[in-house]
Amino acid sequence: MLDVVIVGAGASGVAAGTRLLRGGISNFVILEAENRLGGRVYSTEFDGCTVDMGAQWVHGEKNNVVYQMASDRVSVDEQMSNYASAEVFLETGEKFDMGLVFLLYSWIGEIEATMPLKLKDFQGSLGEFYNQELLKRIKEHPEPLAENDVRAFMEWFEKFENSIDAADSWFDTSGKGHLAYVDCPGELLNKWNSGGYFSAIKLLIEHTKQVEEFNKKVVLNCEVEKIDYSKGHVQVLCKGGNVYNAKKAIVTVSLGVLKERASTLFAPNLPLSKLNAIKGLAIGSVNKIYMSFPHRWWHDEAPGFCFFWSHSQDDLPKEKKWHRGVFGFFPVSSAPNALCGWMVGPLARHAEYLPDDEVKSGCMELLRRFLGKKYAVVDCTEFKRTQWYSNPHFRGSYSFRSMLTEQLDTGAIHLATPVTNSEGADVLLFAGEASHPDYFSTVHGAIETGWREADRILRIQRHLDLDCALLKQFDVIIVGAGFAGLGAARTLHKAGLKNFAILEAQNYAGGRAHTVRWGDGSTFVEQGAQWIHGEHRNPLHKIAMDYDLLNSIVSFEGLGPYILENGDKVDPALVREVATEVKKILERCESFADEGCQEYPPSVGHFLRQKFYAYIDRTAVDENDRQIKENLLDWHLRFQVIDNSCRILDELSAKSWGDYDNCPGKDCNNLRNGYSSLVDAIVSELPKDALYLSHPIDTIK
Repeated sequence: MLDVVIVGAGASGVAAGTRLLRGGISNFVILEAENRLGGRVYSTEFDGCTVDMGAQWVHGEKNNVVYQMASDRVSVDEQMSNYASAEVFLETGEKFDMGLVFLLYSWIGEIEATMPLKLKDFQGSLGEFYNQELLKRIKEHPEPLAENDVRAFMEWFEKFENSIDAADSWFDTSGKGHLAYVDCPGELLNKWNSGGYFSAIKLLIEHTKQVEEFNKKVVLNCEVEKIDYSKGHVQVLCKGGNVYNAKKAIVTVSLGVLKERASTLFAPNLPLSKLNAIKGLAIGSVNKIYMSFPHRWWHDEAPGFCFFWSHSQDDLPKEKKWHRGVFGFFPVSSAPNALCGWMVGPLARHAEYLPDDEVKSGCMELLRRFLGKKYAVVDCTEFKRTQWYSNPHFRGSYSFRSMLTEQLDTGAIHLATPVTNSEGADVLLFAGEASHPDYFSTVHGAIETGWREADRILRIQRHLDLDCALLKQFDVIIVGAGFAGLGAARTLHKAGLKNFAILEAQNYAGGRAHTVRWGDGSTFVEQGAQWIHGEHRNPLHKIAMDYDLLNSIVSFEGLGPYILENGDKVDPALVREVATEVKKILERCESFADEGCQEYPPSVGHFLRQKFYAYIDRTAVDENDRQIKENLLDWHLRFQVIDNSCRILDELSAKSWGDYDNCPGKDCNNLRNGYSSLVDAIVSELPKDALYLSHPIDTIK
């Protein structure tokens, strides 16, 4: 049986495989449906040069793993970084008013500068936000702007923006979700000096220093039909009959494939949270059209051509409506006599199913229609285009966060969460650009997710490889990475003892403190510990202060209206009166622990009811008042059951009730990013190799 099957040899699949190989796991295979490596990274020959059919630019420098690997092989794409100065033409062949273009571009720049602040709590789409902000500036402009010209610009700019997000419409793109994408600092349009983006795939493989060994792991032209994880391990069935059995599978297929095949690809069905993520995350179509000419008929300084339409789409005949999806042509830096056209959305998908000759002749018609009055456009001699959606192995270009993502309250974290078998072991792991919370739609994001899942397996393998001989090398073994275990480890480490190990059965540290996140990760709930109780003499409060983890909001228990079963609200004054009486009774109960008296009540519940009913007998003015006070007592009894984690209060010792010691200060301090942030802070102080997750203990001898 294999250790791992990797489904897909795109950037994330190759990254996972190379990471496993470098980490010492060689018993794996990579199954690829295409006849090549790279997935949506696809460099090919065109007009005697290398062009990229998929990923093209290295976006950013700092924190970009591709740039870190290849900084000496890329340089700024000066031509494309200056797209704003591209020539703009109307379908009539006339040049568009560049003064208006620059004015609108300046407003776009202002709007984008405000996005981090304004989109944070914006509930609408990206399109609504842009239209709202632009309309405001148009109304405030001292001179009226031609409505038709503004509309033509906005239609073009939406297509340009959609080419960045891969959305069909910017009204599909979540305004808030747009902020989830994180730009790596530095130049965002770095081009490859030679070899195209496939150079990054080569570098990943070369860094293993086992190129021949890695290539033996790849099986091309192998389409996966079923991934069965019902037997405890994973069985992958391929078209043609080949079957691969493995302990785990890393699934790196595109989000588009998951959307189309998730319901039939996996057995048993994926968990609802995973299916919800696949449904909610979005992927769209962005296509390129490469056209080569016998000579360069445009002037050398032309940074490109943008196509603005002044009339409505209804003016185009049905068979030519796809023309409107092409928003411009730009020179190809690696091929001096070539242009690259860009098209997006439903019209791009429609064009994918048309014959090459029809698309080629349509693009020639567009070039002559828009540019023919200024340039002597000659016939194209070589033509190549992308068809990412119609290819069943991709079904789209790259992912984005849509309004449906927000409505279903899902995100990359749900797509990335492993699926476990009946024994609780991670068997299905998911990687790919759509599963990255920050760098979705990028190659560097895809690579990071492949490394993430490979590292997950390597950590587990490393823990399983621990044997008695290794464990004997430690001075101390701590069983459990809850707060007691972490506290012990922290104290040992601060005292100078380094040679210890913490063995934790779960795949996370914290024990009964576990923060669960969803969406973009900013929304969370606590499955266990929730508050830091008290400030003085509380070591957790000090750690939280040191790491700036506390929220300014402090919780208070028992607030809000008290409502009877008939819907009536209880008089707040009566609520306060009863709460004060209950507090007095429980404080009296606390004194038993210090008094050392021989006679004490059998339980907290017995004492509380006895004293409270005496209070009712003294104060009840009528039967209704008595009934309401009894109802409030019932609430306090149930609250104390929760607060003390018992079945009934009659199980709680009245004699020992006062043994619990409250730390002075605010009692319910909240953590801004959840209790797990406190766990992470403590773990960060420990030696990196001290914590062993997913390592349950069988026997202690």
